[in-house]
Amino acid sequence: MAFVIPGSKTTPADRLGYCVAAQEKLRRVHNEQSAKLKPQAMRAWIKGSFQPYSLEIARELLACRAECDKELATEAKSLAVSHGEVIFPPTADTWAKQVALLDVVGRQVPADPTLVNERTAALLRETTARKHAPPAADLDEIPLPSLAGARGEVDPYEDYTTYDETDQNGDVTVAENTLTVSALRRDANTWVSYDHGAGHFDDFEHLVEFECTGSSGSGAAVNPWAVANTEGDYVDVLGSNDALCLTWIESGGSYLIRIYDTADNSNDSWSGAALSTDYYVTIERSDTTLTAYIRTGSHSGTLQDTISTSVNGATTYRYGYALQGFDSGTNGTSNWSGTISNLDLQEAVAEIQGDAAQTLPALTQSAAGEVEVSGSAAQTLPSLSQSVAGEVNVQGDAAQALPTVTQSASGGVEVAGDAAQSLPALQQSATGDLIARSPYHTVAGDVWHAGAVAGSVFTPGAVAGAAWHTGAVVGQVSA
Repeated sequence: MAFVIPGSKTTPADRLGYCVAAQEKLRRVHNEQSAKLKPQAMRAWIKGSFQPYSLEIARELLACRAECDKELATEAKSLAVSHGEVIFPPTADTWAKQVALLDVVGRQVPADPTLVNERTAALLRETTARKHAPPAADLDEIPLPSLAGARGEVDPYEDYTTYDETDQNGDVTVAENTLTVSALRRDANTWVSYDHGAGHFDDFEHLVEFECTGSSGSGAAVNPWAVANTEGDYVDVLGSNDALCLTWIESGGSYLIRIYDTADNSNDSWSGAALSTDYYVTIERSDTTLTAYIRTGSHSGTLQDTISTSVNGATTYRYGYALQGFDSGTNGTSNWSGTISNLDLQEAVAEIQGDAAQTLPALTQSAAGEVEVSGSAAQTLPSLSQSVAGEVNVQGDAAQALPTVTQSASGGVEVAGDAAQSLPALQQSATGDLIARSPYHTVAGDVWHAGAVAGSVFTPGAVAGAAWHTGAVVGQVSA
């Protein structure tokens, strides 16, 4: 289902309001489905319907934001706050106009959200409240996505013990799938990262879980996820302008979860986070759009909010971060405690499926990352075929006997061992694959066609430069 803003929405504020209302309706539908569907069915709906539809909304939302930034910037700056309450001008007489003004001013939060004043903090709180309370009439006109979906795959979590760790004050305890953080100061030079290689992260969907169990005051912060082209803490990547970050920060009496592109300061925040709550966040980058889905309960649980911002679609990233400290002197003694766990990059992992009783040879990984056959040559292998995608599939009778194979110096596979081993004949197909043909036998380690006389060659009728065995049918090539 395509998301389309109706032609009746003629102003930038009305179009932006329609997108925000669509996000809220989708959030409510998500949570209704989560309450009644089994986990597998819910994951299928998220993958097949929810996220594609949400991405369409986010792209339209970002386009509307650009229009509102031009048209409403002056009016948004004039919003007043009295005793913690936002005072809207008479021109902001609709929910859509109010949301648009709040959205414009809310994204003017500085790179360091600690520096916000009481007015900005109140505006951020009001933005979250208004987003989740569109008029019923606005919700009713928005179509719903279907429940169609495809089965999702479960991938292994990242092993944090394989990551590089810099921990200035010893505040981080590293376990296989969990980082436990104890009073990480804002001015600490701390991070946990992995070098995936240049250009590794392009479009992606990552999952992470975290909980803040203690926040000592304004400025207490951590990045529980980031990708960058520089290795270091938050100030390091902020200075290099080449990172995407997910941030938890205490600011102006609120707890914010924020996504941020350090290249151009584009960002979006949710100011409704709370202490001692497990948050399950899906971070999705699709070309020029970065979106975070913030849930509680599980990655298919209750959707609290969806935040989106624009990014440079041409930028790829090298380092993946499981944690980043800020290393900022502003409010440097403020500290953060909690856990960060179960980072799932959702990158493909090969699996062996089918009959568990199949006997396979020992496998090892070469320095180049290839899989090699090693161990006893007498292993029994199942039959193999090539899939459409070029992968090797196991099929058919698993009891077929194969000869010994070794790897040559050039990396090819050679037949070795007993020269009398019986092999099927092979010929090359039109696509370059080897397929079975008529039987042949081996003599003294050389390959001969059935009926050939060992050591006897003749040239009549042969193609120039090729030798033919006596008795061989012309047109058949023998070694």
